[in-house]
Amino acid sequence: MPIIRSITIAGFLVVAAGCTGKEIREGIYMGVYEGARIDKQKEMTPRERAAEPEMNYQQYTIEQKGRVDESR
Repeated sequence: MPIIRSITIAGFLVVAAGCTGKEIREGIYMGVYEGARIDKQKEMTPRERAAEPEMNYQQYTIEQKGRVDESR
């Protein structure tokens, strides 16, 4: 019984680690980006916030990928 339990737990951990590695990184990156964006907004006046368009994380990653592709 302990062997079957160990194998089951090990298999679950291997599958979980392989499936979620990218999602975890993206979640961390998105959290850091949103935190920096909110912190920047706190320092801006309402007029500056209205004049400057906001970019969400998905738009940011698309723009970054475009910049990387242009530099190659």
